[in-house]
Amino acid sequence: MAAAAECDVVMAATEPELLDDQEAKSPTPLTSHPSVPLL
Repeated sequence: MAAAAECDVVMAATEPELLDDQEAKSPTPLTSHPSVPLL
């Protein structure tokens, strides 16, 4: 259930800086899989 909670938080906070930071760390962009938290 933790993954679902984190996903909800990620979707709620759609900040460009946050998304950009995550994209830089992970090879796949969050826009491709918004329901899968890439931590």
